[in-house]
Amino acid sequence: MTKKELAEKDIKELRSLAKKAGITAKRDWTKTTFAEALFRKSAKPAAKKTTKKIVDKKKAPDRAKKTKPKNGPKTRPKAKPETKKDGKKSKTSVTKKTTTKKAPEPRKKKVVRKELKPAISKRPAVKKTTKKSLPKRDENIVMVMTVSPERIYAYWEISEESFSKHEGSLYLKVIDIKSKDSFLVPVSDRVDEHFIAVRPGGFYVVEIGAVGKNGFFSAIESSPRPQLPAHFTSPTGTSSISSASPTSTSSRHIRKRRIARVAADGSIVFSETEQDLPAFDFPDELQPFGSY
Repeated sequence: MTKKELAEKDIKELRSLAKKAGITAKRDWTKTTFAEALFRKSAKPAAKKTTKKIVDKKKAPDRAKKTKPKNGPKTRPKAKPETKKDGKKSKTSVTKKTTTKKAPEPRKKKVVRKELKPAISKRPAVKKTTKKSLPKRDENIVMVMTVSPERIYAYWEISEESFSKHEGSLYLKVIDIKSKDSFLVPVSDRVDEHFIAVRPGGFYVVEIGAVGKNGFFSAIESSPRPQLPAHFTSPTGTSSISSASPTSTSSRHIRKRRIARVAADGSIVFSETEQDLPAFDFPDELQPFGSY
């Protein structure tokens, strides 16, 4: 199509022709751009001029024609005598060389030596034994029992929670209910026992608590009050109370010692031991006179 024919058509017609011709049109194309693109597409490409190169063919040289021999007696070619390494001609005729192939050598097998481990005799596994401990108590316990007219035995268990609420060091406070006298005994463990020397014939309560920096005693737990038997040699009206623990005799010796008691008729009876003395509300887990 000529340019005039393309210029007479609308943009819609030009756009449809461009699609058929395979021309990708852009949005900003105008009527003139469509006409130019279609004109270029319809125009045939100019034929390229081709120039033929003339190559001079060189003539091949004439080969010498082989001349057949004339009919006559056939002569065999003479064999060349072999020459030795020394350069002298040998009189012997030509001999063919024969080569012998060598047999392949057998492959050597690699010997791998295994390391022998020393035999270890299997010993039977030793069973682990776990020591059974007393169950933890959440409650605080203070128990007091009579050992002799001049001695009481105290046992206590204080939980960690109750001890953490009080600041200071642990002390036992021994209180005589009759005379309202008291004294302190220092202790170190939350679970322990102690023998305390007291005045015979009194009512005693043992409290465990903490003494802070201010010097005041704050009680954590108290015990029930046991009644001590009256000492047959103690004079009336004495109020001396000792806070020292027994040093001359051990606790084991004290437990085995016989205790003298005064009968109703005034005679001294030596037949009873510590085990016959009354205990006050002791738990089943605790054996006060056993081995511990």
